[in-house]
Amino acid sequence: MKPLLSAIATALILFSAQGVAEQTTQPVVTSCGNVVVVPTSQEQPPFDLNHMGTGSDKSDALGVPYYNQHAM
Repeated sequence: MKPLLSAIATALILFSAQGVAEQTTQPVVTSCGNVVVVPTSQEQPPFDLNHMGTGSDKSDALGVPYYNQHAM
């Protein structure tokens, strides 16, 4: 009885996964013509990606990462 139950459960999983994986043949149409992206009024983002603070690293102003600043 246990092998039969395992086989039924496996078949159910396989067929349900196949049904989920099927894609429709009709294209999905979305209208994005009336969507407007407005930038925020702030100059800087609300989060700081530079862990040293804004403007505290000279290599940021020069456009060179700090690890290339010193000659070997």
